[in-house]
Amino acid sequence: MSIRALTVVLAAAAAVQAAAAGGPVGTRLPVLRATALDGTSVVLPDSAAGRVTLIGFGLKRQIHGEIVKWLDAYEFEFPDRGRYDCYEVPLMGGGPVKALAGFINMMMRRRIPRHRHARTLPYYQDFRKYAAALALDDPSKAYLFLLDPDGIIRWQVSGPVTAERQAGLMAVVVGLQRP
Repeated sequence: MSIRALTVVLAAAAAVQAAAAGGPVGTRLPVLRATALDGTSVVLPDSAAGRVTLIGFGLKRQIHGEIVKWLDAYEFEFPDRGRYDCYEVPLMGGGPVKALAGFINMMMRRRIPRHRHARTLPYYQDFRKYAAALALDDPSKAYLFLLDPDGIIRWQVSGPVTAERQAGLMAVVVGLQRP
């Protein structure tokens, strides 16, 4: 069996496994509007159209490091920003937190590398409906979703990066590549 054929088989197996897990795999990512740390307006999944995109959601500040590990591994394997992209979405919530958005964003810009500012989307709205639609039910976990170029969720995982999980992600990405 060729490497390409093996990769396609692994991608199909990973997609079946993700679909069997339930959740939103196979559905379009719900629309999310946010302003990136660099000040640009982003609307997901539209802003990611045409690219295979990994999106990491976190409900607590402590999850940031875990999401960064996922995004770093993805960017290392797929550096072509014309074909692949990634975003981090810290779900901050509305109310009192929204009033502190300017200060929080300033602090995030200081600790997040500049090359990630356009792809870091702090979300300062009530995120309960959005989190429910994606089954983001454990605030202690990172949630990752892989979108195909049409904005359809093709893979999902929650929790830390492991070699097995990373291999599953990479196999699905390879299966989604367009010539």
